[in-house]
Amino acid sequence: MANTPELILPAADLNKTKYAFMYGADTVYGGLPGFSLRKAEVNFTLKTLSEAIDYAHNLKNKFYITLNIFPKNNQIDTLKKEIVKLAKLNPDAFIISDPGLIQVAKKLAPKVRIHLSTQANTLNYESVKFWKSQGVKRIVLARELTLKEIAEIKKKVPAMELECFVHGAMCISYSGRCLMSSFMTGRESNQGLCTQPCRWQYRAVNSKQITDNKKIRVNPSIENPCQSAFLEEKQRPGEYFPIEEDVNGTYIMNSKDLCLIEHLEELQKAGVSAFKVEGRNKSEYYVSIAAKSYRQAIETISNSQYPISKKKNDLKKLKEELETLNYRDYTTGFIFGKAKLMGETYNDRAPIRKYEFVGVVESQLTASSKQLTGDIPFPVILATARRPESEQSQKKYDSGQARMTQYRIQVRNKIKKNDTLEIITPTETVKFKIKDFYNLRKEKIAEASHGNKNSYIFAELPKVPIGSLIRKKLK
Repeated sequence: MANTPELILPAADLNKTKYAFMYGADTVYGGLPGFSLRKAEVNFTLKTLSEAIDYAHNLKNKFYITLNIFPKNNQIDTLKKEIVKLAKLNPDAFIISDPGLIQVAKKLAPKVRIHLSTQANTLNYESVKFWKSQGVKRIVLARELTLKEIAEIKKKVPAMELECFVHGAMCISYSGRCLMSSFMTGRESNQGLCTQPCRWQYRAVNSKQITDNKKIRVNPSIENPCQSAFLEEKQRPGEYFPIEEDVNGTYIMNSKDLCLIEHLEELQKAGVSAFKVEGRNKSEYYVSIAAKSYRQAIETISNSQYPISKKKNDLKKLKEELETLNYRDYTTGFIFGKAKLMGETYNDRAPIRKYEFVGVVESQLTASSKQLTGDIPFPVILATARRPESEQSQKKYDSGQARMTQYRIQVRNKIKKNDTLEIITPTETVKFKIKDFYNLRKEKIAEASHGNKNSYIFAELPKVPIGSLIRKKLK
């Protein structure tokens, strides 16, 4: 098989950049709030962006800067100044969608590679040839392409690097080129201000209301059409597309989330050399679980000695691990052909939540503080570890060789007595059960909550890396 594919994770700040690399990313992408299609969620400054790039390079990894807005006239001068500043940070590439901005970047930052954003909607090999002639080194393909179409593009333009999204939220519009947010709220998605109205709840209109009780032509298989809701496309008058609606309304524009972890090998064979995860507005838990899962999947498909049956089984388990994230059901999107009619919509506004991210292992207690005495200004947990998942850790635990260490844990969501929690490290999952909480007066308490970022608990656990994440399964 060809070279190992590159794994690219999103980050909205320096902390998430570090988590992405800790859990397996080769490359991280991110940018400044005003120019990277993410305003509210991005917390990078020039200083922290510089630190993130240096951090990546110290690990022999990469960092790509997003400049993928569609700028207006009054933004050009500012963008020119920012491109000069950003080029000095030594990024590994700029991700750009606007043709004019590509020309500006080539002139002002000639040493920085240009990658074409998925926002440019590249769908065919002639477009790829054009962008290649403009100096673009990599195309982030539109999500609407099939495997067959990707393979044909690679065959026609073999010198072009191809990258595609394999995981994350999908827009109901062509690769995010949407006007709904601007129309409904005045906030432009192509300026990084999308309010995601496609996720909102809508009330459909039934056929009686649409036609004022006049007869309409409908599919004869539809039962009681007068109680159904319909869409009529302008260029297809008289053809009515039914919309399913329940007591909560309808979600006809609310797409499921993309998940291609079981199909990476097929994408690689089609010519994709870089796998990308969406989610710059997501938590460090999301970034870490996605990085860990896709890293393990890439290692699995890259091992030619792996039995096919075991490979399929392991990839299935990795998809199950991705289901510990908040998600809107998973789909393979367009990769195997046209998306099924009405089969790509997720019929709820709230995502599926099977697990909750509850804490971070922030630091190891020093020898002088291990007695958990009253000088510790936070609630205390006494916990017991049990049954780590990896075989090696399990043997150490069963034999009594597992080294127990006391840690300070930052609380992110509520933790209660008798909760069974899971610590997620880059290589394994360690389960432990909460026994008791004590306050500074040595009184038992029932729970610890995320009151603020200074909420901490303490636990004695098998040795785990600082920064490991903690979750609990929801009932």
